[in-house]
Amino acid sequence: MALTAGPSRNDAPARPAMDRDGLQLRLDQLAARHHVVAASFGVLDGDEVTVVATGTANLRSGLAATPETLFQIGSITKVYTATLLMQLVARGLLDLDAPIARALPELRLADPALTETITPRHLMSHTSGIDGDHFADSGRGDDTVQRYVAGCAALPQLFAPGTICSYSNAGWVILGRVIEVALGTTWDRALSENLLGPLGCERSVTLPEEAILHPVAIGHLPGEGGDLAAPRPTPLWSLSRGLGPAGSIVASADDVLRFARMHLDGGCAGDGTAVLDPELVRAMQQPQIELVDHMLGDHWALGWFGAGWDGARSVGHDGGTIGQSAYLRLHPDHGVAAVLLTSGGLGRALHEDMIGEVFAERAGVTLRRTPEVPAAPSDTDLEACAGTYERYGFRYQVSVAGDGTLTLDPTVTVDEPLLALAMLPTLRMVPLRGTTFVCHPAGVPEARSTGTFAQFENGRAQWLHIGGRAARRVAGTA
Repeated sequence: MALTAGPSRNDAPARPAMDRDGLQLRLDQLAARHHVVAASFGVLDGDEVTVVATGTANLRSGLAATPETLFQIGSITKVYTATLLMQLVARGLLDLDAPIARALPELRLADPALTETITPRHLMSHTSGIDGDHFADSGRGDDTVQRYVAGCAALPQLFAPGTICSYSNAGWVILGRVIEVALGTTWDRALSENLLGPLGCERSVTLPEEAILHPVAIGHLPGEGGDLAAPRPTPLWSLSRGLGPAGSIVASADDVLRFARMHLDGGCAGDGTAVLDPELVRAMQQPQIELVDHMLGDHWALGWFGAGWDGARSVGHDGGTIGQSAYLRLHPDHGVAAVLLTSGGLGRALHEDMIGEVFAERAGVTLRRTPEVPAAPSDTDLEACAGTYERYGFRYQVSVAGDGTLTLDPTVTVDEPLLALAMLPTLRMVPLRGTTFVCHPAGVPEARSTGTFAQFENGRAQWLHIGGRAARRVAGTA
């Protein structure tokens, strides 16, 4: 389904000051411009927390979004799971560099020898090679994570551990099972007892029966023909429980900032409770592998991804679920953090505007933005990039368009209900520099991202890195 932006709902008025009233006005303006149905935005600056919200959390019921509304934070959950893992390290219950078989003897992978090669560090930095956008429903029982992990034996191995970075949701469910085995409980309870409780996160939950006790946002998808200006409620509300460790936390913006504050304050909660050792907080932020495509950042750390803004370091994570997206950014050197939780529309564009403006004012740094769509043509060898690339669940057909650009046609290749909801518009790929391209659906440059072709052999790219994932050229394709 192709996205269509329709006419802009706002003309880009002058930027207000970033106090509470200014933040509210700016969020209202930018959400309208980017067709975001509902959003909650929060900023932590020293000890000061400010949260504002806009829009309608549920178009079906008419529920308004407020600062107390809970949104799905998606894969930001992975940093919470990473924090639990580092707590295990502090207690001597986990060695990040030991074979994963030592922490999880039950694990079976495509090649049995991989359990003696892959380590928790590989999994936490997305360098395990387990091809991982696996969204199977493993049930609602307390054994759901265990059942999901048993299904990972069928997942292909994309590359040798430690050689490439490719985002793996499956890897994080495996890590969630490590937590369960080490603590003798479910991941949900481990999260609540060891992290959410000590942080005072009373508006952070993982299960639908908990979320319904709060004002909660649903997801919204583009309307007929991909019309962003005519959104519709999603047919499903959340991911299945088994995916919890990878992306199932539902939280308010102020609760996410409580978590962020702990990572800015050396592992201490707001009341002084020690949640994580300061040296382990720092270890989580250290680069593990440089990224080929810099859409998300420059490198992956342990849970976080990291980037440099004006020579200063930042860490963060994004999250995407069914019709919702979330963005968390921390600037440790200035003690500033910001979170944006959204439903519907162009969440990434709103994030770049809103978080970018706040960090410019509060920390004096410029957020790296997705590059504008360049003017084609260029001297990039398009034929060297054309071909078919695959990763678990997806195939990308890349062809030369004839106007100095490439066309990427994606298709879903596995029968999983959640993947059937994936919005897969055909992308126009415009050369930016080297073998990096700016990608966007036809007519919607606001929905742009980047993709990078890499590792050329015999004049052909062997990998396409896009959306944080690596897809491998199918043997024999031109």
